[in-house]
Amino acid sequence: TTGITTDDPSCAAAVGGHLWIGGFPESGDIMGYSDLLDGTTFQAANKVDLDKVWPNGNDILTAMAAHNNALVVFGRRSIITYANPYSPASMTKQDTVSNIGCISQNTVIDVGRDLLFLDDTGLRALGRTIQENSMPFGDMSKNVRRDVQTSILNEADNSLIKGVYSQDNNIYILFFPTSEKAYVFDTRG
Repeated sequence: TTGITTDDPSCAAAVGGHLWIGGFPESGDIMGYSDLLDGTTFQAANKVDLDKVWPNGNDILTAMAAHNNALVVFGRRSIITYANPYSPASMTKQDTVSNIGCISQNTVIDVGRDLLFLDDTGLRALGRTIQENSMPFGDMSKNVRRDVQTSILNEADNSLIKGVYSQDNNIYILFFPTSEKAYVFDTRG
């Protein structure tokens, strides 16, 4: 690779024909993207500095995902969606959310019509309503919120928390290895 450093990103996503990487230890607010249809070549100019874009000011990139033809960028305390990720030079900020973020790339799961992810407050669903053109968030763990929050606090390394989805059973499972707990959520309701 040339250009940007590609050492130790904490998150990555294939969106719009580019491989997007970010969450670097030395620069947590930079995301880089590969050349079109070449996930091995990164140019120095192929980067986006999120420092001035985060809605809460400074944040750290924790996860990325493709959803509804957009690039969803998760910080620890905020979320940004970009329209037109197929052309990074002309992509535009579509939406931002403050005070809700994602703990780790390992908890972001595409369940077809929605994205599920773990925030400090619990398991969230990123849904879009066309009427309001905004991002409402469904709190899927409200019945066990305190238990989930305690498990998050007790976890030595949040990147070890994993989420998996069973499409056949419509369930999302969160694994907390330190406390040896798993929470199972029915995504139908």
